[in-house]
Amino acid sequence: MPRLISDITTITRTGVFPGLSREDYFELPGLNPSSIAAGIRKRAWPGSRVSPLFIKDAYEHSGNDEKTTDAMLFGTLTHLICFEPDRFKTDVAVWKGGRRAGKEWNDFVANHEGQLIVKEQQYHDALSCLMPLISMKEFQGYISAGASEVGVFTEISGLQCKGELDWISSSIPSIWDLKTARDIEPGAFGRQFFELKYDVKLGTYREMLKRQGMSFDEVCIAAVRNTPPWDAVLYRIPEEVLDRGWEKAHEVIEAVAECLKLGIWPGAGGGTAWADLEVPYWAMSDEVDWS
Repeated sequence: MPRLISDITTITRTGVFPGLSREDYFELPGLNPSSIAAGIRKRAWPGSRVSPLFIKDAYEHSGNDEKTTDAMLFGTLTHLICFEPDRFKTDVAVWKGGRRAGKEWNDFVANHEGQLIVKEQQYHDALSCLMPLISMKEFQGYISAGASEVGVFTEISGLQCKGELDWISSSIPSIWDLKTARDIEPGAFGRQFFELKYDVKLGTYREMLKRQGMSFDEVCIAAVRNTPPWDAVLYRIPEEVLDRGWEKAHEVIEAVAECLKLGIWPGAGGGTAWADLEVPYWAMSDEVDWS
């Protein structure tokens, strides 16, 4: 059945649910941080950076017939190996053959129905890229006790909201997110952090947990390089970044609540047919060479 954003006007669940399966999480309604982030545009209509049209589309269509890319598969694999090794043993099947075709391949797929099938090289790469992270005593201290795949459901502005966190540490109270990237050095990863709106997502996760009576002084990212040379680094996200990220998210949630009341989802025109063209500062400069 298609998801409808109108479903989030009914509060069906609140609380924190460790170990919630991905299937159960996706089945339950709720505006999630990814949909919220999708509504934040570099430029929406004048006076706003929120595009309700994009939020509605992200909520109702994200994941529908979405092709699993190698990057997505790699991210899932690293998460399982790092945070859920027991699930990895039961949920993942490693294909050690060659071309994925023919009787041998078909038999393998049939024998491992319901499991995530990965190529042997993908498995070895995921294992190799995680070694610098797993070998960090600082990281081990944070994940020595805690829970993975933690679902959190809460009400915000009269709407059902939800999120799913990679890891919540109870050994050193903190929220953790595992990210793989080609460049994890502070400058490059910092730019990617804001381009991919991690500030909005992590700020929202923290706020959702706070509304369920769980406060955390530390929100962290374990950044892992996904190509050789394998490398890893830990980042604590500054509180002011999280606060600002939540401010952006709250603006989106308020806009969604208003749009649900009005039954309209403005796009580039902000609900009107006409919009004023924004002229780049350099376009009218005398220094522009028109030849």
